[in-house]
Amino acid sequence: MAWSYEDRRIIDSTGGGRGCVFNYGVELSNGDLLFSGIIRSGLDFATSQRESWIVKTDSNGCLTPGCQDTFQILVASKEAPGYREPDIFGLLPNPFSDRLVLGTLLGYVVPPGDYAAAVYDLQGRVVHAPRRIDPDLLTGFDMAAQPAGMYVVQVLRDGAPVQALKALKE
Repeated sequence: MAWSYEDRRIIDSTGGGRGCVFNYGVELSNGDLLFSGIIRSGLDFATSQRESWIVKTDSNGCLTPGCQDTFQILVASKEAPGYREPDIFGLLPNPFSDRLVLGTLLGYVVPPGDYAAAVYDLQGRVVHAPRRIDPDLLTGFDMAAQPAGMYVVQVLRDGAPVQALKALKE
């Protein structure tokens, strides 16, 4: 027995526009069931944030053996190893000459938080100290006085690094 996205899709869109989408299910050789899918944060599939999930049950559909007809709830407690947030910021132009601009890529939802950005050269020296930014607006960095070379723009959310971008000054 196997289900796929093309055969069957279960969507639960109750509660504030979050949706749970069942993508795939398979019965293992011992009768256990393995399911995977995504949870999305909004109704617009193209721009909503998505988190993947995978669930294994026994042959009766129980998360814990012997659940019989009891109702079970699964809550994710930690991120999967190797998880990293998607890159939502970009630099333009790249390469650049005098001014470097940081902006949010189109189609991405910016997670809430206090954002800051800083610019470093490849030796780790601060070119522009971290400063608060509005992720919904473009942020410019005056780089006219800097020599040609590679620079790194680090984006922070609530004080923690979320993305590092490289840019080349010609």
